[in-house]
Amino acid sequence: MKTIGGVLLTSVAFFAIWLLAAVLTIVIAFRGWGDSGIAEYLRLGMAWFVCPGIGGYYAPRVTSSFISGVNMDSVIASFLTIISMVFVVFMGVSIVAYGSEFGGGVSEMFQLSLQFASMIIGTLMGKAALNLDG
Repeated sequence: MKTIGGVLLTSVAFFAIWLLAAVLTIVIAFRGWGDSGIAEYLRLGMAWFVCPGIGGYYAPRVTSSFISGVNMDSVIASFLTIISMVFVVFMGVSIVAYGSEFGGGVSEMFQLSLQFASMIIGTLMGKAALNLDG
């Protein structure tokens, strides 16, 4: 039962941290560059490609601090499985609906792949940090 609660808490923490980091990035980051196109692309790039990694890194820490004695290896494995399944569904819909009104283009598929990689890398780095902290 702790594992299910851990997976749910990790998922909620992941999206909450991603949202908070994205809002802070859009509001604060690269403001010294003005409202130029480059600054806008950098802000959006941070929000879409770096912030999922930040959420993945800190979500296991939130779970381990709120639920003591939870098996974090199984929680992270289940969380990664959920993220992978969502990625497969989104990518499958994009491929099947490619070229139609509802389908994404190649750039959207590439963006989705980069977000997925950021989530996975951030979560695995968070797991490694938890293992180092003991």
